[in-house]
Order: sequence, then structure tokens, then C-alpha cells
Amino acid sequence: MQKRQRGATLIGWLFVLVMIGAFALVAVRLLPVYMESFTVKQILDELATGRDVNTKDRAAVLATLTKRLDINNVERVKRENITVQAVANGLEVTIDYEARVPIVGNLDGVAHFRKQVTLRN
Repeated sequence: MQKRQRGATLIGWLFVLVMIGAFALVAVRLLPVYMESFTVKQILDELATGRDVNTKDRAAVLATLTKRLDINNVERVKRENITVQAVANGLEVTIDYEARVPIVGNLDGVAHFRKQVTLRN
């Protein structure tokens, strides 16, 4: 009689552990990028609900926004990623940027974000 074995082999377990490790590595590398994106969205929402900004001009809104980004240590958003345009009912602020994070060797993770808010008069 042949005894039947059940369960995974050592190679099977190693494969599963390598896959879990790879996903964990990608998650650990990309988590700061998404946290920073959440901070950018929060800053834009605060800018839209703030009373003092809605009456300002383009340059004042841009100065306030860059100051808040600096205070919150947002490094991936540069001045050239921010546009402030006049629309019919106020100012439209758009932040469009790309974040690159090295994963392993020459393999990079790329995330593209576009956040937009309208400041009403």
C-alpha cells in the first residue's frame, strides 16, 4: 500500500514566501507615495474650504499652496506641476504630478496623480 502525502513541498512554500515578500516590498515602497498623495488632496480640500483664499488672486493662491506643501514636507510636487486658472465661478487649482520610486535594481514604480479643486468666489 502506498501512503498518500498531503501538504505543500518545501519548494512550494518557498515560492509562496517569495511572492508574499515581493508584494510586501512593492507595498512598502509605494505606501509613502500614496500617503503624500493623500496629503496633497487634503491640502487642496483645505484650500477650497478656507475663507481667506477665495478672495485672493492667482499669485496669492499659488503662494499659499506652495507654502502649505512645504510645511507638510511634500517633496514630489514642484512648482511646474501646479496650475491655477481663472474659471467662470472662481479659480481652478490643478496639481498634476508623477512619482517614481525605485523598487529593485533598475525596476521603478511609477504613480501618476491629478488632483483638482475649484475655489469659488
